Amino acid sequence: MMTPASPTHGRFAARLLVALGAYVTEHDLGEVYTAEPGFQLQPEPEAVVRCPDAAFISKDRIPAKEDEKGFWPIAPDLAIEIISPSESASEIREKLDDYLAAGVRLIWVVYPSTETVEAIRGKEIKRLGKSDLLEGGDVVPGFSYRLSSLFR
Repeated sequence: MMTPASPTHGRFAARLLVALGAYVTEHDLGEVYTAEPGFQLQPEPEAVVRCPDAAFISKDRIPAKEDEKGFWPIAPDLAIEIISPSESASEIREKLDDYLAAGVRLIWVVYPSTETVEAIRGKEIKRLGKSDLLEGGDVVPGFSYRLSSLFR
């Protein structure tokens, strides 16, 4: 059982969800999900289920309606994590390692306290600040978002 997130945490997640969701819908790229759905990143018997604060799955990877029961056994294309002050470095690293091992193509890690974002693609990490542009690259083609809007 997880402790509920703070309003600050929710504010940053909502801002990204609104911007990303509008873009994905307008360009018919797939679906954006909130923190509630779990994605099964590793099968039983040692299942790993993660619930990113937001996620994107391209439309060609979304399971058929008849297969939409329980946790989906797929990794999102994009996972977004908003870091809470209570999370330890080891907890954050474990989540990121799980995402990367499962094949998540892009991870955005938002640090509200420092107003920075890490954009992670495999072993490449870009550290972005308030004056930078967050981009979807080939995962969410054409998407860009000014971090000054996120951290306003």
